[in-house]
Amino acid sequence: MNPAEIAVLILASGQSRRFGEGNKLLAPFRGQPLGAHVLMATTSFPSCYAVVPTAESPLIDLYTEAGVRIVSNPTPEAGQGASLALGISEIMHGNAKAALIVLADMPFIAPTDLEAVCAALGAADVVASERDGRLMPPVLFSRAHFEALSRLSGEAGGRDYLRQLKDVHRVPLRDEAAIDIDTEESLYRYDQA
Repeated sequence: MNPAEIAVLILASGQSRRFGEGNKLLAPFRGQPLGAHVLMATTSFPSCYAVVPTAESPLIDLYTEAGVRIVSNPTPEAGQGASLALGISEIMHGNAKAALIVLADMPFIAPTDLEAVCAALGAADVVASERDGRLMPPVLFSRAHFEALSRLSGEAGGRDYLRQLKDVHRVPLRDEAAIDIDTEESLYRYDQA
């Protein structure tokens, strides 16, 4: 599928509960904020959205300056399902034929990882990355799933939705790409690697 037909949705409104003080996505990581690394993987997609907490103006500025459309989340404590629903609801207003979900705290996702997921659309109308038998982002949902995704709430996010589906095409994800940063310790460890 042509990247112009796919809307990227960056989920960036988690509460960083395990990280400590501050928003982990603004923490310095390899010379730039952690949440900026995902932008390098998404440059070939002209339509890109980020769900960001309403009160996080530095994060909003980071994505806005990169040309990403902001979906303001006034209640990030409502959980990942609610964040995903907000983003998909916004994407539904456009003409995208699919939505590619990526997490802002996975700094090693590369363009090739996203290309592999997108290339598999057609084998099924949902394509998920897989590492050690576990389904994970990046995940591509065809438009047929937008309505159901827009009704998610609470912590029941994309992973729970994927478990309900019978036909999900799996694309292996590289070990490094599967790393997400949840703690200050992991930030430091991978920043030094």
